[in-house]
Amino acid sequence: MLNKNFFTKNRKKLQDKLENNSIVFVYSGMEIPQESNVNLFFPNSNYYYLTGLDEPDQLLVLLKDQDGILNEFLFIPQKNPNLEKWHGYKMSIEDAKDKTDIDNIFYVNDKDEILPKLFKENPTTYIDESLQIYEKDWINGLKEFTNEFKNIDPIIGELRLIKEAEEIEEIRQAGKITGEAILEVMKSLKPDEFEYVPASLFEYQVKKRGAQDLSFPTIAASGKNGVILHYVKNNNKINDGDLILFDLGAKLNGYCADVSRTFPVNGKFTKTQLKFYKALLKTQKELIKEYKRGVSLRYLQELTKKHLEKNLKEQGIVIPKSGIDEWYYHSIGHSLGIDTHDNSNRDLILENGMIITCEPGVYSKEDNIGIRIEDDILINDNNPIVLTDGIPKEINDIYKYMNQVEE
Repeated sequence: MLNKNFFTKNRKKLQDKLENNSIVFVYSGMEIPQESNVNLFFPNSNYYYLTGLDEPDQLLVLLKDQDGILNEFLFIPQKNPNLEKWHGYKMSIEDAKDKTDIDNIFYVNDKDEILPKLFKENPTTYIDESLQIYEKDWINGLKEFTNEFKNIDPIIGELRLIKEAEEIEEIRQAGKITGEAILEVMKSLKPDEFEYVPASLFEYQVKKRGAQDLSFPTIAASGKNGVILHYVKNNNKINDGDLILFDLGAKLNGYCADVSRTFPVNGKFTKTQLKFYKALLKTQKELIKEYKRGVSLRYLQELTKKHLEKNLKEQGIVIPKSGIDEWYYHSIGHSLGIDTHDNSNRDLILENGMIITCEPGVYSKEDNIGIRIEDDILINDNNPIVLTDGIPKEINDIYKYMNQVEE
């Protein structure tokens, strides 16, 4: 569990990136109405990174003065005992001080009185533009002070790319929970059920093990659905003889795991499926070795195509005339952290402390085959560390856990 010292350290790291006489506004986000008296809330990731708080309609204000000293302010909604009967307990000012070690905490209703005092020296003003469109109305209240905003999201995003030891451990544990849940799915997998059955079992198993949520909606794509990258309907019947592609992950204390595995529904690959699977597994292993400090994601992307084409040909598989892009049409990986896609780009240069997914795939609609194998990799000079290495992907292990014996 991350403690408040971790989040205090994150604010200090941001302070070092700010120029003197600047002010930063980071909003926690708002609730999304679903129906009468039922709302959903997902905390803004930058806000969570700086505070560790996960309640709606809170505002963090950081003021770095002319002398480089950081002044921290937090605005939270006033408690309403009547609403708490319906929607649960909300933190008090005392709670917020205890959780953050921020001394200057006020109610949101008081910000119109307090904020003008912070703009006396006309500071450089940063806002977080990563918010959803419907959450940006609160920015209008700042326009009476300044119309010139800079985006703080790239600065915080750069900090979030390099993981501290505490973050690495959270992602490792999220991966462990993900792996344990996948094993339960493997043992129960059988034809003639619907895709939502293993998807629901996975969610139950990760929450049973203490994860607060899923990293993203689980993909359980069987047969022809395996070639659809973001297939989330999970409503088709699972057929005997098909493959099923899972893309899933547990979210633990705000941090995500992201794993893909592909299994034969009946526990045994067909000859054609096995050829594709062997080629992809070999490709992924070759790529993981290249996850080194100083390497670019763009280079890894091109290397993926070369290795995959070579390994498919070794298995006797004929590549489409249009080229390997017809069978492999997504990027090789992305940064992982508070978000599943955590502030990365295709030109990213790998550095120590980054956690980057390695997820080659091969998708042949004609063969009714979609396969993806994905692990979470910690960049560590020339010795990449697979944080999700305990999750079965070797053919013999798949047969073992699905109660089959290799012929």
